Amino acid sequence: MSDVSDRQENEEKESNNPTTSVELNPWKCIANKTRKGARECTELYLCEEAAEDISSEVDKFPNVEVMWIEGNRLSSLLRLRTHSRLQEIYASNNSLTSLQGIEGCKFLRKLIVSSNRLEDLSKQLQFLSKFSFLATLELDDNPCAREEKYRQRCIASLSSLAVLDCSPITLRERDLREQQQQQPPVSKRRVSLSEIIQPSISETEAFAEADEIRVQWARREEAAAVAGWGLVSPPRSDKPIEFPASCGNVDMQLVRDRREASARSRLTPWEASLRTSCFGVIIFG
Repeated sequence: MSDVSDRQENEEKESNNPTTSVELNPWKCIANKTRKGARECTELYLCEEAAEDISSEVDKFPNVEVMWIEGNRLSSLLRLRTHSRLQEIYASNNSLTSLQGIEGCKFLRKLIVSSNRLEDLSKQLQFLSKFSFLATLELDDNPCAREEKYRQRCIASLSSLAVLDCSPITLRERDLREQQQQQPPVSKRRVSLSEIIQPSISETEAFAEADEIRVQWARREEAAAVAGWGLVSPPRSDKPIEFPASCGNVDMQLVRDRREASARSRLTPWEASLRTSCFGVIIFG
């Protein structure tokens, strides 16, 4: 009974002193004004009371899950820092300049803070990105909501968001968010040209072996041309030597194809005839 009498005495003092700043009193929301009643309370409705702060008595309501504090003059939510069970906060039409105080609400899924004084959208999104279950957010009628690409930035930063400012996230917006999240971060370090085209050891060895084979083929072609004095050489019985494997590197194959195409384009008709048998079978190609 002492707790009840103390609370009544404090309320009488506040009513008799008009200069005292108004605080939101959670005891007004329950009929059983005992500590047990406070512990059993899961929802507080403290709207339209022109209060500038929340009473410290709210700490005696540890199991509150839904908090209604709309239409007041609150400038911060620091009184809620110990309320880790909060899932829904309705705090529109206040004078909030910061969301500090609700960082401990790990299960927060609905945050209504429209018509406040929240600025710097990047700062607000960095803070809100910590809430893994945040599905509904209202930030409209704040200075930060007037920034460029406001909706796109909110959707991209908050992966669990389903409704923004009373407007559901569309399937197209979800797809764009997933694509942005899958893209690797862009490195700001400048990469030199030598780092981009520098081949690996296996590629260097493969290039060297390919050059050696080309030299051997060129010598065979020259010997065949001298021996036949321009006549087409007979079909070869042995299979031409294949190029070495490129260790699975596609770039190796592309470079080889470009070099062969360039070499063929420089051949004269007579030289090209030496590379093909009379039956149209490619010998050295």
